[in-house]
Amino acid sequence: MEHRAALRPRAATFETVLYRPDEVAERKQFGHWECDLIEFRKKFGKANVTSLVERVSRFAISCATMTDNPGR
Repeated sequence: MEHRAALRPRAATFETVLYRPDEVAERKQFGHWECDLIEFRKKFGKANVTSLVERVSRFAISCATMTDNPGR
């Protein structure tokens, strides 16, 4: 009996920050946001932190987000 290889989850494909448009890279235009997701180890609970930072003003917003993925 043959077994199928386990499928690995694929990460979303995004363009790298090296290919940002010049107006974004030079921080001359307001309204461009960066977003990061900080995932904690399972022993710290189910909460993660999402952070948003506006590139010109460096205004930052952070919020706790709950994971609904039982595998994490």
